[in-house]
Amino acid sequence: MGGIGESRAVQGIPLESMLRVYRITIDEVFAVLWEASEQGLMRQDRVIALTRDVWRYADQLMDVAVAAYRQRELEQAVADSAQRAALVHRLLLSSGGTTSASALGAQLDPRASYVALRARSPRGDDRALLLDLQMPGVLEGAAVVPYETDVAGFATRRPAVAPGEGVIVGVGPAGPLSALPRSFAVATRIVETAAAFGRTGVLTLEALAPEAIARSEDVLGEALVERCITAVGPDTAAGRRAALHRPGVPRP
Repeated sequence: MGGIGESRAVQGIPLESMLRVYRITIDEVFAVLWEASEQGLMRQDRVIALTRDVWRYADQLMDVAVAAYRQRELEQAVADSAQRAALVHRLLLSSGGTTSASALGAQLDPRASYVALRARSPRGDDRALLLDLQMPGVLEGAAVVPYETDVAGFATRRPAVAPGEGVIVGVGPAGPLSALPRSFAVATRIVETAAAFGRTGVLTLEALAPEAIARSEDVLGEALVERCITAVGPDTAAGRRAALHRPGVPRP
């Protein structure tokens, strides 16, 4: 019966359906016994004894089958969770990770803009933090999974508030799925910088700019230059508007 329970779990048959078939089978056995009694083929006391024995034996077998079913279901859930985590990790860490997007299902819109996230709990409890981030209304179009001792993922928008006191949520720049690795690198630097300076909450590069400048390096420094300097360069619309208000610049 353990093999039956495991095979039904692999086949994706609901536990309720397996138990329903079990009850129907037991009813058929009882019907055969009582029919034999009515036809005089078996004494009633013998039928009652057999009914009791069948029920006791069948109950033990079903306990074994249900236990095997649930164990296999749990193993499958763990395997599915590990596969999902691997897909999200590839999207966040590999420039070729976008090939994993289709495997995550219909929740991803290839035309949408996404922000990468990295969240850290002051207690180091990534399991509770993961559950909090997956509560309805916290994130939209999101996929979050454990990463090292933190939680990592992406969403179509940043969360409005951090899920818990002392939690740090670093949010990288928005962009297409292909830009998630760079966005996640920025989100990681934001979390590390926030932790070093005792900042908490949902933080972007703008919210952390003074501290980020003090620690700027590699990806974080490049992101600051792109956001704060390149964006108002002389060849940009913002730069040209700013130039019009500088002293000594002739108005057109």
